[in-house]
Amino acid sequence: MVGFHGRSAGSSLSLRWLDSLVAVAVALCVLSRPDICPGAESSFTVELAPGISCRVREGEKPGASVLVVAGSLGAGQDLGLVLKQVSSWPVSMGRLLLLSIDPGAELSFLPERVRASGSREKAVWDFVSRNRPGWIVELDEAELYAGVKKDARGGSLFHDGSAEAARAARLMASGLNAAVEVDDNHFHARKEAGREGALGVLAARELEAKTLSVVGSRNQKVRTKGATHRQPGEFFPVRLATRIRQQRSLVYHLLRELEIIVSSVNVHRLLPEKLRGKAGEKAPLYLAVFDGYGTGTPRPFNELVKDYPFVEVHPVGSPEIQAGGLDDFHVVVFPGGEAMEQWPALGEGGRLAVRRFVRGGGGYIGICAGAYMTAQHPKYRWGLGLLDADILDHDHYARGVGFVKIELTDAGREALGDKRKGLLELHYGNGPLFLRAQKDRVPDYREFAFYRTGIARGGARVETMVDTPAIIGGSYGKGRVVASSGHTGWSKGLEHFFSRYVLWASGRESQARPLANEKGR
Repeated sequence: MVGFHGRSAGSSLSLRWLDSLVAVAVALCVLSRPDICPGAESSFTVELAPGISCRVREGEKPGASVLVVAGSLGAGQDLGLVLKQVSSWPVSMGRLLLLSIDPGAELSFLPERVRASGSREKAVWDFVSRNRPGWIVELDEAELYAGVKKDARGGSLFHDGSAEAARAARLMASGLNAAVEVDDNHFHARKEAGREGALGVLAARELEAKTLSVVGSRNQKVRTKGATHRQPGEFFPVRLATRIRQQRSLVYHLLRELEIIVSSVNVHRLLPEKLRGKAGEKAPLYLAVFDGYGTGTPRPFNELVKDYPFVEVHPVGSPEIQAGGLDDFHVVVFPGGEAMEQWPALGEGGRLAVRRFVRGGGGYIGICAGAYMTAQHPKYRWGLGLLDADILDHDHYARGVGFVKIELTDAGREALGDKRKGLLELHYGNGPLFLRAQKDRVPDYREFAFYRTGIARGGARVETMVDTPAIIGGSYGKGRVVASSGHTGWSKGLEHFFSRYVLWASGRESQARPLANEKGR
């Protein structure tokens, strides 16, 4: 049997054998991949099979052993970010194993599969059975998850029915729910054996591990009319940053209860401390994308930076920003939506955190609504004051949606790595029209592109928009700021602009790759 803080009975021999294996693995890790061994005495990664790896973290003192797995139930790549974020927390005691499986690679841990030579299930099971974790937490999601109230809100934390697992599930759910304002969005501890073929079911039976399965909902149902602008009964997506935060918080409360991590760990700090100035080819570039109230349909930012594998994208919300979570990133993106909603959603603490982040050397990319927020406050009510910019003709901000023509400047061609001259087509959706604010305390911005045609609806005038800046860039303290009035990610032939925004804002524009069709321009 396993105590709440203990390991499985009969595991001492396996653990002694594992200690030898760990020593060899650490040595190999240090020699071959020092970049994934920041603390070689306590952290290393094991590749189990193609697309399956496990990050092992060990504390200085003995303690509980916990395996957290994402992907074995086909949960997808979103929950893999939870493991990356949890892996940054220092482990003070015990062993933490973070098992990541390729998105969509649903595995079946039935006896015939785990015995099949060469199967991915066998590789995983052999590793788990050697390590014999006392606890297993499986992360999962459903499109429309039926919770306790038979509705698609919140989620459930299933446990194996043992007293220890039941108590842990209640503590985890209680810890998460304390930070959730709407009761209907709460997670509930529930007893259930689990799906046959799940890793936790087999481990509970064969290894006497305590098992927990987290199931959240990707969508929820509108209860009443309100800020969502949707009708009661209509379904809408739960924000990715929220879903990841829920899963991360549940893991956090278990690890705290088991004393694997110390109380000083901040659940909203997502990444290991970055080393500014370390900008080599292999150095990661951490990109935060604001995914809070006031942002529109999620943008495909992962796709827009896919040519740069060293760029790692994480969605963040107001809680992460207010808790200082931006300090671990190199660049933050505020996408389209409503500036008048994003600005208050950040709160005073969040707005101060964004300014402090950029002033200290971080990059800021504002797109449409996010570009509005670079302007000067208080003349522009929802401005962060990051650029020496005012908003022109804000009374007609809803001037229309469609495609317009822009022209790059010499500074824009250099910063964006695009040598084309002449007119380019840009998707516009009520973005800001900029003019200089003439503030002495903020350096002048540079125009990267100008509008050469315009849109005018609702009483606006076309000539007001023509020849105003479409894309601008400047500095704020030690950081760099890019403001794009339109959506280059939705503009055929301009999709690469976003990745160049990221590189320029981070000061790593020298790592830009030549465009495939750049020859002959």
